[in-house]
Amino acid sequence: MRFKAQTSLEYILTYGWAIFIIIIVIGFFILLGLIIYYAALFGLHLLNSTSSFWKAIGIIILGVIAYTLIRIPFGILDYLLMYKVKKSWSNVKKSWSDIEIIFQKRHNMLTKLIDSVSGYIKDENGVIADITQLQSIWELIPQDDIQFKINISNKITASLKSIFAVAEKYPDLKADKNFLQLQQSITELETELANKGEEYNNNVNIFNKKIQRFPSNIVARRAARICKYYEEQPLFQVSRRRKAG
Repeated sequence: MRFKAQTSLEYILTYGWAIFIIIIVIGFFILLGLIIYYAALFGLHLLNSTSSFWKAIGIIILGVIAYTLIRIPFGILDYLLMYKVKKSWSNVKKSWSDIEIIFQKRHNMLTKLIDSVSGYIKDENGVIADITQLQSIWELIPQDDIQFKINISNKITASLKSIFAVAEKYPDLKADKNFLQLQQSITELETELANKGEEYNNNVNIFNKKIQRFPSNIVARRAARICKYYEEQPLFQVSRRRKAG
């Protein structure tokens, strides 16, 4: 008995707020229904009045009731659609935030990598210059420019492949423990980036479909006037080669 009482108490504490809200919502709609019902009766009664003034009042009351009855279901539908769009956008933001964390880790490691290889591959200045320039560009990219970040990220990945390919020609560099650790860490980050990129793409595809298809595209268009993020988002281009690591 004590166990059952404790279980019931835990259930109430866990779901009590939800039950309370449901009761409040049901009560609100019952009250609203009664108000509309009696207001409609009053309006119909005024229509039978001999006075044109009271007839006009009756027409206004019935018009307000008709508008309310139409607006309520559309308002609920609008809220539900907007909720789904916002939830989908939150998933996109979360997955992009995960990618941003990997970007920052890679950025920090690239600085160390450049310092590590510079003393060994002096004859390969072009390769080092390319990735150094991309690092400089990366630091200047606006925080909300996702497409530009994706483009530069892909170029950084290509430059990394060039550096690692060049390193094969330098035995001393290949034997450097610091370089090998950096190479392994960056390769792991690239694989993680590819995986997170696919997760991001899945969320973006879901979000883009929601804001393109009727009827959620209506609320998305309206929201886009306030926040530009409620527009179609770019995909993260994940190459099979990068994913294979």
